This record gives sequence, structure tokens and C-alpha cells, in this order.
Amino acid sequence: MPSFDVSPTLTLSSSQDVSAAVNVSWAHGDNTIKVTLADSMVQNGVSTDGLKLKLSNDRFEVGYDVSNNAPCLKLNTHVTLQDKRVDLVYRNAIKAGSSSLEAKVSVDDNNSASLTYDLSNFNAPSHRDCSVKWTYTSGDLELSPAYNLGSESLSVGAKYSVDADNSLKLNYDLNSSDASLEWTNTAAAGGGGDLVVTATTNLADSNAAKQMPTIKLEKTWTIDG
Repeated sequence: MPSFDVSPTLTLSSSQDVSAAVNVSWAHGDNTIKVTLADSMVQNGVSTDGLKLKLSNDRFEVGYDVSNNAPCLKLNTHVTLQDKRVDLVYRNAIKAGSSSLEAKVSVDDNNSASLTYDLSNFNAPSHRDCSVKWTYTSGDLELSPAYNLGSESLSVGAKYSVDADNSLKLNYDLNSSDASLEWTNTAAAGGGGDLVVTATTNLADSNAAKQMPTIKLEKTWTIDG
């Protein structure tokens, strides 16, 4: 019998609205199956609103948003150029009309670079459909600046392992002023898997300092089948 990872999530928005969902995932061969059930499924009678399905492995990922009839696809592969492995990731969300191709290469033990080309409204090759990202890792610290050539916007990500059980992740988009801070604890009370707490806000909002950010809590438990 397979074991199941059950991850309830609770989100409290800055406007004090509360929403909840639960993710259930399990392994089937070399695949992972994930089902997401949101509280919106029972808010106005029983419906499929908030029901999502996903099948994934190392090579591909297929998802389906049942209520919106919205499939999505992710394909992973790689090529070798001048003795360098280049990882390629293709993403396509049909209903959203978005697709992209990402190429990532390891420069050395501490640095990697990636180039993502937005294929959503492709008409002819253009550098303005590209975004670039550089990732630098040193010990417990990882820094990831990224630049979108189309919007001419810079974003910065950082990860830091505080100790064996705790890590922090920060993201900030200088164009939109959206910011997020995520704390992960792998030895949380109650056993099971990780506890993840994420806070998000928009720093351009003049009231951001006066109101609570949107808080999301997620805790994973493993149930043996």
C-alpha cells in the first residue's frame, strides 16, 4: 500500500479573508499523483471549484484544473553543448495562453545561469521576450537576481539555511514591489513533514506597513497506507 502525504493549507489575506485547501499526494511507480481540494468546493454547495489534479515525474508534469477545464504541461529534457549539460524546460498552460522555454546551465560549482523565452504571443524572435537569471550559491546562502528584458524589471531572490531544521527564502520584484518571505521548518511540532509559513505583501502600497500581510501556513503529514 502506498503512503500518502497530506498537506493542509490555511491562507489569511490582508483583508482578513480566510481560505483553506488540502493537498494529497502519493507515489505510483516513478510517478507522483497529487490532488488539491479547496474549501471553495463546498462553499456554495458541492462543486468542482478548486479541484486540481497533477501527475509528475522527472521527465514531465501534467496538471488539470477541473472547474476551469484548464490543462497545463511541463516537459523536462537536456542537451549537451561543448561538454556542458543544458537543462531544458518547456511549460504550456493552454487556457491561460502562456508558454515558455527555459534553458539552464551550470557555470561552476557555485554559479548557474538560465534564460527563459516567453512563447505566449510569439510572432518573431525578439530579445524582449527573454528573461535571464543568475544563481550564486556559497555555503548556506543562495542569491538569485533575475532581469526581464521585456518589462526591463529586476527581481531578487535569496535563500538562507539558518540551521539543520530552519531555512528562509526572500523574493522581491522591484517593478511590481511584490515581496514575500518564507520560513520552512523540518522539525515542527506534530511530527510529519515540513511546516511552511509564507508572508506576502506589496511594498508600493502606502498602507502596507499598517496592515497585516497575506499569511499562508502549510503543514505536511505522511500517512502510511
